[in-house]
Amino acid sequence: MRNVLDNGGDSRRILATPQRRLLLELLRQTPGHIDARDLYHLANARGWRVSLATVYRTLDLFRRLGLVEERRLDRTRCYYEIRPESDHYHMICQGCGKVFDFQSPLVAQLVGEVRENLGFEVRKAVLYLEGMCPECTRDRDNRCLGECMEDRRSREIGRSDGDSRSWATGATQESKHRPQRGLS
Repeated sequence: MRNVLDNGGDSRRILATPQRRLLLELLRQTPGHIDARDLYHLANARGWRVSLATVYRTLDLFRRLGLVEERRLDRTRCYYEIRPESDHYHMICQGCGKVFDFQSPLVAQLVGEVRENLGFEVRKAVLYLEGMCPECTRDRDNRCLGECMEDRRSREIGRSDGDSRSWATGATQESKHRPQRGLS
């Protein structure tokens, strides 16, 4: 690997230190998006002693050189990815925190409409959606189904031991074996 990083035609030479080469290699090997802390942990897991400050400074350098894109996809963290070849947008799962890429012709259509109707020259469109990925939705639905079934079993057990409940009003009648529960 060269000892100078490609700096996008800038006349200054950027030294390709071993740490910078390592971090760039890790970014290239990482599918998708990564934050600075995860990159720091990957580097240290490989046996390198790289400080978190070095990771942040290097990511900022890579961003300025146009090697990576920085995305603030939630309120607290920035994610980094090797500069993509085509425009894409992001979905963030609020369950597991994964970031997913997607493309849509609707964004280009919206940019065209803004230009045509408002005369505004859009230079960059940034879009991200927050929600639940299919896996987390399935897990949540399964958990909910399990909790609903457990609640139902509990209610059935409660009725079988002398507790009668009026489902329309939620009122209970006193059982011989249990004191009546009520709001205080």
